[in-house]
Amino acid sequence: MEFFEHIKNVYSEITDDIDLDLPQAIFMIKLLAIKGSVPVSKKAWEIYMNSDKPLRMRYYLQIKFPEELTNACNEASKEMNHETEYLNYFVIQRTCGLQPIGGNRCYLISDDKRIELYERYFKDKTFDDDTQEKISEWIKPKIANRTTPNYEIKEIINKIIIGKYWGHPDQLKQNMIKFMKRFKDRESVENLLNSMRDVYILGLV
Repeated sequence: MEFFEHIKNVYSEITDDIDLDLPQAIFMIKLLAIKGSVPVSKKAWEIYMNSDKPLRMRYYLQIKFPEELTNACNEASKEMNHETEYLNYFVIQRTCGLQPIGGNRCYLISDDKRIELYERYFKDKTFDDDTQEKISEWIKPKIANRTTPNYEIKEIINKIIIGKYWGHPDQLKQNMIKFMKRFKDRESVENLLNSMRDVYILGLV
């Protein structure tokens, strides 16, 4: 999940000027932070560009990164499904009312499960005033279901899960793979490296 979190956090910072070379270079420096940087001095830069490092970078961007991204997103998808199943396991849905069809949907959560959900999703976290009030009332024993319906809490937790996984990991994977296709050949990768060096020279990162 660490690699997925890194990609998600960096991608969330993408801006409308990403097609300009310097903003793109800044983005890629952040994205590749775990892979080191390019040299700044002229001599070191010449040595770098005449070595196999640009080729290795091209290989990483075109081959290895998509593989690592796919593996990370697949793992995140499993984690997301696990969390959804975890939530559904605790929240039991049934039809309320006298009529077997068309009755209201009730969501039942036992007191011990309520506490467990609170510890996992709400404890020591900050929410807007309205949401915080609902959570504070919901966690109270006995009367919680009368003040804040369980279905509202389930919706809040679902939003937390969706935010944690950027909607869905597959969407992030598709967006990133599409973005990385701009580095499709030697020239585009070398242009990127030059722009990354310029960013370091300007002290933009």
